[in-house]
Amino acid sequence: MTDSWQKLSGYITVPATTTRLQIRLSIRENVPSGAVLWDDVYAEDVTDSYNAAQTAQGAASGVSALQATVTQQGQDITAQASRIDGVTALVAGKADASVVQEMRATANNKAEGGNLLANSAFPSWSSRTWIWHTNYNAWSELGNPTGDNSWSPPSVCGMGSMKPGVLAADAGDYFITPYRIPVEQGKTYCLSYYASTHRARLYLYVEFYDSAGNLISGANITANEINNTYTNPVTLATLNRPFAIGVAPANARTCRVVGLVRGIGQESPYFWIFRPMLSEVPAGCTAPPAWEAGDQSAAEWSLSVQANGISAGLQLGVTGQTSALNILANAVNILTPGGADGFELTNGYLRVWSGNSQRIIGNNFGADGLVDYFGPNVGAANANKTNATMWMDRDGNAYWGGAIAAGILRNAAQSTTTQTIGNSVLVGQFDTNGRNKQVVVGYNRRHTRISNAIGPDGFVAGAGSNSGVINLYRQLNGQNETLWQQIPISGRVDIFNEPDTSDRAVSYWSASVTLNDGSDGATRRSYRAEIVSYSEQSVTHQSGSFTSQTITQSLSIVSIEQ
Repeated sequence: MTDSWQKLSGYITVPATTTRLQIRLSIRENVPSGAVLWDDVYAEDVTDSYNAAQTAQGAASGVSALQATVTQQGQDITAQASRIDGVTALVAGKADASVVQEMRATANNKAEGGNLLANSAFPSWSSRTWIWHTNYNAWSELGNPTGDNSWSPPSVCGMGSMKPGVLAADAGDYFITPYRIPVEQGKTYCLSYYASTHRARLYLYVEFYDSAGNLISGANITANEINNTYTNPVTLATLNRPFAIGVAPANARTCRVVGLVRGIGQESPYFWIFRPMLSEVPAGCTAPPAWEAGDQSAAEWSLSVQANGISAGLQLGVTGQTSALNILANAVNILTPGGADGFELTNGYLRVWSGNSQRIIGNNFGADGLVDYFGPNVGAANANKTNATMWMDRDGNAYWGGAIAAGILRNAAQSTTTQTIGNSVLVGQFDTNGRNKQVVVGYNRRHTRISNAIGPDGFVAGAGSNSGVINLYRQLNGQNETLWQQIPISGRVDIFNEPDTSDRAVSYWSASVTLNDGSDGATRRSYRAEIVSYSEQSVTHQSGSFTSQTITQSLSIVSIEQ
């Protein structure tokens, strides 16, 4: 009961045998003292309006739901939120339509046992978030080195590579997680992974960095190296699972995972890694925890519509390190304001049109089985070989009916021999249209030395400098060759000494110049570049020798006339 007037109402269905309606009002005996007032009490026949309202309610309905939860198990926290909005219209037995919008977000914060690596499941053999740190031995891109699933456990994707040719014993390269992973000093961490090698050796380790981003020496957590360990058949049970457990050192703020793959002197080495995991573990832990995929935070937005059994939808989402946009539609149209030009993706073809012209690429459109078309803007159904300026069909035939304008004239030559003084490269003689020619000369040389001697000894740079001179000569048809330009070569030495892994020293030389040659009209000509001077800064290892070395070099000339 209140001190203000309240309206009370309701519906009743009168039984078929009822002939009289009586309204009774009652007051409970425990009501506090005071007055109870009633006014305007009545009953009314609303059968027709009530049935109409019920019919309308059945034909159109809407829903809106919002849900948010946070759960915690030990130190693991998961937050989830979702919202669903939908409307539906229905005419029983005749037509129906609905629109549903849904939003979901999930965030995980794992404590001990959670995987700190962003990409450890390698979906579809994607090596995203793993890159080569060095690749002096020309390994293939990180991914599926064989292109099939013969060397992986059933339904498990991984990451690996293959090096064509012979890889010398102990010659190796590094791959890394290029991002830094936050850690807490004094906490215990475990690195584990499943791995297999074929004609190669492999191990992974964790290196730590302080708040300034400096490497903390001597603090690595290093797993045991595996050597030529491929199995057949390949299952998780038969694969090696190396692991290492250690404590983040004082001042540690971040870390990253590094892998080193090395040769054993055989041809075409391979390696594979599956389900790597870096996790915080309890102090005193002696075995790696069960693998899990790691950060599975996700966000998703979707919109779905349907009418009379025809559906369309749009889904946008991010899961872990993967984002995706999915579209379900019979046609996707992108129209410019005013509608004169546009873009559509429909019925298996892509069509772009502007004014009186259109370009179509698809799988068997038009009357002639076309896969590519350029011509008048007549739509896809009316595109055919007769009205096309250019066409290609599904049988491999093609036709071009337009005019071809002269474009770029490009002449180039390159030498990859490692000889220095006396090494030259010649382009020409070649024809010219008489326009300006842009001549680019480039030179790169890299000398990599590797020492596998573990300990305090390392590489040391000595006297001298990485330098040199390239002469560029120009010769017109029927005339003598003349010196056109002298190009200086400069360089440096980078040294990477590691107390617990291989030491590396890399010497670089480089030169580049771009010149314009607009003289002498359309006279045929040639250009020649030659290394005429070369010097090198000495590099030695304190142990007295080094394990392997690799030298690559490129000298090139490119002439472009446009």
